[in-house]
Amino acid sequence: MQVFGVILNTILILMFIFIVSCEDLSADELSKAKKKWYSNEALNYSYTAEWKCWCPHAGIVRIVVRDGEVVSRSSERGVSLEKNKFIATIPGHFWFIEKVIEVENSYLHVKYDKNNGIPVFIEYYDKSTTDTGLYIKIIQFDFEAKSAVERPR
Repeated sequence: MQVFGVILNTILILMFIFIVSCEDLSADELSKAKKKWYSNEALNYSYTAEWKCWCPHAGIVRIVVRDGEVVSRSSERGVSLEKNKFIATIPGHFWFIEKVIEVENSYLHVKYDKNNGIPVFIEYYDKSTTDTGLYIKIIQFDFEAKSAVERPR
């Protein structure tokens, strides 16, 4: 019986180490992705993403960013997205990922583009509830020309 207790304690300790290291890995991956993204100095871009969630803007959305600010949000379903802060810039997605990493009882899976750090896939849900969850997959991403303010003269 004592051997069983030692084995169980060992398994629990290993599980704890694995969980903590996964959180560190997520934060480390995020840090690397952010460095790649910010090295691009991208302020003008657009992307199309598929959203799955318990929310009115689920579906295909198109975002246009100019000088680092969202200037256009559109939905294939015709839902107004103008006041939705979660349909955002790439730095906005980084902010969301950072906040989820801090949540203890959540599941987070992110895939980053290896060349430019864009989070091309985000899957999140709160393990304590059944009606929260978010799935974002960037289908198309386009870097666009820098604005006149950014161009060297």
